[in-house]
Amino acid sequence: MRHVLAILLFVASILAADGPTPQPRKADWLVFASSDCEECQWLKNECLPELQLRLGTPLPRALLFDLDADANYETLVAVEDALKTTGEGVPILLAGPRLLYGKKAIATWARALKVADLPRELDPKVLPELTKGTPSLYAGGDTGEEPVSTSPPQAPAKVDPETARILYFRTPGCPSCALTGKRLDYLANQFPDVPVRRITIDSAAAKYLQYAVAKHLGLAPGKRLVTPMVVSGTAAVHGKAIHNASLTTLLTEAPATPFWQEWDEAAATREAKAELNTLTKHLTLPAILLAGLIDGINPCAFAVITFLVSYLSLSRGGGRRTALIFGLLFTLGVFLCYFLIGIGLGELIQVIQAHRGIVRVVYGATGALCLVFGVLAIWDTCRARQGEAMRFGMPKSLHHAAHALIRRQVGRGVLGLGTVLLGMMVSALELVCTGQIYLPALVLMNESGRNARSLALLLAYNLAFVAPLIFVVILGAYGVGSKQLAGWGRRHAALTRALTAGLFLALSALLFALAWRG
Repeated sequence: MRHVLAILLFVASILAADGPTPQPRKADWLVFASSDCEECQWLKNECLPELQLRLGTPLPRALLFDLDADANYETLVAVEDALKTTGEGVPILLAGPRLLYGKKAIATWARALKVADLPRELDPKVLPELTKGTPSLYAGGDTGEEPVSTSPPQAPAKVDPETARILYFRTPGCPSCALTGKRLDYLANQFPDVPVRRITIDSAAAKYLQYAVAKHLGLAPGKRLVTPMVVSGTAAVHGKAIHNASLTTLLTEAPATPFWQEWDEAAATREAKAELNTLTKHLTLPAILLAGLIDGINPCAFAVITFLVSYLSLSRGGGRRTALIFGLLFTLGVFLCYFLIGIGLGELIQVIQAHRGIVRVVYGATGALCLVFGVLAIWDTCRARQGEAMRFGMPKSLHHAAHALIRRQVGRGVLGLGTVLLGMMVSALELVCTGQIYLPALVLMNESGRNARSLALLLAYNLAFVAPLIFVVILGAYGVGSKQLAGWGRRHAALTRALTAGLFLALSALLFALAWRG
């Protein structure tokens, strides 16, 4: 309730602000951003109210310099020059002598802020520069004057790819890209004869183009997919190297005819695609089939398979044919469940890949997870070789849940579609264990984007995954009991766990390599 009241007080103070251009004061906080940016709303509606609640005292007045207005961008550049600093990301907060860029830096500053820090004033060098802009009240006070309305931002004109002298690569939802876009919008007025082509990295084709351009300019492999990135025919700036001065230099020295106006773009992107896929092209059909097979015979899956063969396929007393049909219907349910989950996770991975700013984190985190699973699998292998129970598998509670589900549904006489649905429900429970391999494999299958190849690999993986189940169903239908199958599983537990460990370590190495490459 206290949080809600604090937010309401902030909103009320903003709505009560009726005034023309408020004049910045020494103790004000200044915000540079677009008024409608997501991070800007976070600063106004979450960060500042929570900060005021924590400190228990009113905060300094905050003024917004909307970067959609050229005069406000000029103010930002003047402030950066006065403080001899620059950075990436929006919103930008000037609190006392510090200029903070982006949500992460502001959040860190807010957590460390004390009441004694609030009276800190703006650097005297900054104050004369603030007269260039037209700020509006952002939060924390009332000017008693009418707010100044700024004209809506004009969307940048589309540039013919054949005439572009500058290429700007950006990703959706990237605060640093948003600030770079504002910088280029402002500089476009100073360099009207230098067309800038803006390319959003939201498809595999755009990624290949950026890689090809960056490679032509000699950027290191790990830097070729960094965003934001702005390139001319002879140079590139990216990340923290992007600021007003570096962009001005790039635009000033841009050649009249950059190389991309003369090269064969289709051939260059094909070469980039081939190079980008070097790490994953070895993830061929045999490798995928092997991964799915290892996943399918892991101890977690095998325990449920042996139980269901005994209870589902053979408990109805209908002979081999009935046992075989029931087992295969169950298998179909398992296949459909995993295949649909793979499609859904593949779509999620595709969304993540459109945001190159977090792709390295995803690859690195998944690689680290595989490494941990690999080490645990090695430990389990050693325990299995000594005849001890393995520690890291499907929780017993989920084993019991799967067994209870099979007993209950078979007792109700599930037939046809019901058996398929039963297979889907049991496999969903089993995913807690088998998903340890499935998720990293999906990341690699979809590394080049969602296409026919990734779908074919997904299909192959799931066919291999259910192959052991089909084999066990056939054995069970022809008289091999669950005790014999379970005994086989125990005798070969160390081998299957060792194969799993090797697979985890190989996936980890591939994912770390992809994270480094970016």
